[in-house]
Amino acid sequence: MNSIMLEQPSIDCLVREMRDDGCDAVLNCFGDLEFSGSDHEDWQLKLQDRTPELMAYLGSVRPDDQPPVGDSLMRGMMRQHGIGAPWSSKELDDAKIDTQFLVNEVLVSGQPCVIAGASKSMKTSTAIDLAISLASGSPFLGRFLIPAAKRVLLLSAESGEGTIQETSRRVAKSKGLRLPACDSVQWGFWVPRAKDAEHLAILDYQLKESGAEVVVIDPLYQCLAGEDMSNLSMNGRQLQAIVGVCKQRNVTPVLVDHVKRSSTNASYHKPLELSDISGAGKAEFFRQWILLGRRQRFNPEHPFHRLWMTLGGSAGHCNMYALDIDESREATTKGRAWKVCVRSKAIAEAEDAKQRDASGIAKREMAANATLEENMQRVRDVFKPESNDKGWSKRQIRDALTPSLSGDTVNKVLERLVELGEVAVIPAGTVRNSHPRYRRTQPVGQAMNPTSGGTAGTKRDDQ
Repeated sequence: MNSIMLEQPSIDCLVREMRDDGCDAVLNCFGDLEFSGSDHEDWQLKLQDRTPELMAYLGSVRPDDQPPVGDSLMRGMMRQHGIGAPWSSKELDDAKIDTQFLVNEVLVSGQPCVIAGASKSMKTSTAIDLAISLASGSPFLGRFLIPAAKRVLLLSAESGEGTIQETSRRVAKSKGLRLPACDSVQWGFWVPRAKDAEHLAILDYQLKESGAEVVVIDPLYQCLAGEDMSNLSMNGRQLQAIVGVCKQRNVTPVLVDHVKRSSTNASYHKPLELSDISGAGKAEFFRQWILLGRRQRFNPEHPFHRLWMTLGGSAGHCNMYALDIDESREATTKGRAWKVCVRSKAIAEAEDAKQRDASGIAKREMAANATLEENMQRVRDVFKPESNDKGWSKRQIRDALTPSLSGDTVNKVLERLVELGEVAVIPAGTVRNSHPRYRRTQPVGQAMNPTSGGTAGTKRDDQ
């Protein structure tokens, strides 16, 4: 019996038939095959053995060569991809478009925001303050008002649970709150990878379950594939993949990122600019920003952070502030504090200049006092208590020192020793003794007689 092989329909015919059924298949921006339509699962199963052939066909057909697609299908595709119909000029003019600030003059609803700064510039701590402020309605950094409290999801994969817990407790306490009372903010310890479809699905699920209106993701670099960091187009696609999930849920994304190691602004403690953010395309992508850079080098012995904070966005808000954060340990609890002060740039620069001047004066005074104490000890070492009451002249004291000191320096040393009661002044009383002489009043070590073995006894007796 002869077997009859049925000829398979061409891929072109199958695509036409699929589209007649109200379904479609396209190659997305990553080159992956995507089906759409009410019964697309059936067609996806039907064509699974011919996937390479279908992808080749879709990749070779120009838009003008494709068969006409029904209006209902196109409208469905537009809805699926979040693409609306073009507006007329009248529709644009009539549209009610309001800019809603989540944080006055800082954060606008619906636009991607970046908190960026160099390493250890308080990015995560500032993001935690933002999250708790939004959730509680307390002013952000103690200054910027929150029009209405929002639900927040904070995802962190860098600092660790312990650090996030300790910092969030301090921030809540600074606002007169206890952390358990801040139930409008939820905390997750992971970040989504932009090129992982399952991660994006999990992000979407957690946004839905938490009811979040704002999501903070820290750090951004763990979300992006490293090989695409220098590629503007691919970097933009990855950012859009994360932000797109947030946009579908009407959630405002705030992403925490680093600046370039080569940033001269960060190196020289100058205010940061958008161009300092690391990675291609980020400065162009983000619609609003909070940039944190140090005004002064951090001193680990004094946990006081002096920062520049640059705010801005495409909604027109922009400003620059000096942000001071005191994390010193409290005397009672021994725990770190969270004391924040936000000032204008001009006031901060004037106060910093005064502080530098005062610091310079204090350093010079400390150096002068140290030198005086060193010279006093040198005089003590050679100017021993004497067995007679004649005392030593200033010249004898100078000549006993190796190397010698200037007359002004010896005068200052003797004045200080007299104040301390270590030296007594023998007033001038005769022609031979026409200058004051000095005698030690506190025994130090073995007595030294300048006329019998001491260097000073061999010298002239006058000043």
